[in-house]
Amino acid sequence: MIEYFNPPGLAPGKTYSHGAVVPAGMRLATIAGQVGSRSDGSVVEGFDGQAERAFDNLFTALADIGMAREDLVRINVYLTDRADLAAYEGHFARRMGPVKPPDTLLIVAGLARAEYLIEIDAWAAKAD
Repeated sequence: MIEYFNPPGLAPGKTYSHGAVVPAGMRLATIAGQVGSRSDGSVVEGFDGQAERAFDNLFTALADIGMAREDLVRINVYLTDRADLAAYEGHFARRMGPVKPPDTLLIVAGLARAEYLIEIDAWAAKAD
């Protein structure tokens, strides 16, 4: 089981943990950046739609290898507009529930396609 930790002396994370320990013997997976695009490659309109789709895509990738949000070790999130930060935090809290993996969030100048507003990549681990 993944052990999330928050050392004393560090500011508490609202929606994340400061670290995670993956015990020996667990299968480790990396998930490429997931964006707000549908399976046909079309891009969902607006930030909220893209955020929902990016989480859907992340969870679909995890399910394909027999994993779920509870198996996430860490995530990295890239937003193209700081104004979307509060909306993202709402999506994160709702979609992740009580799971609080370590995360890094960056505001970036752009992603691979100009219409992408969010990208999420992740690491996950699960016992075989």
